[in-house]
Amino acid sequence: MKEIRKKIKYFLLGLLGLIGAFLIYGLIEPYIIDVEPQTASIPSLPASWVGQRIAVMGDWQVGMWLGNTPTIRRIVTRLVRERPAAVLIIGDFIYGAGKNAAEEINQSIELVRPLTSSSIPTALTAVMRYNSSN
Repeated sequence: MKEIRKKIKYFLLGLLGLIGAFLIYGLIEPYIIDVEPQTASIPSLPASWVGQRIAVMGDWQVGMWLGNTPTIRRIVTRLVRERPAAVLIIGDFIYGAGKNAAEEINQSIELVRPLTSSSIPTALTAVMRYNSSN
């Protein structure tokens, strides 16, 4: 009987650990702003661009459960304050839009509007896939 209790105890502790990891990954990680300064050597770069800072942001997942739009707004506000030479927005900005992605696309546009309103050059890269079964 004592051995069974011990196994149940360790099973429950392991389950608690898995739930904790899920909560950290799913509920906390999307709200963390990760800044990683990098230096790039670009051949034939125009002299006017030497030393300029470029911001890259991505993986928004607009439309995701417990959406992270407050984090995106914080990032955009920070970028407007820091005034990089340009902002590149890379993939995964919409999460499972389904047949009509208009709402998520419009929300994404509104999220970056402060960048363009502040005259910060902003470019969006996206890979769109068409699924004929929808």
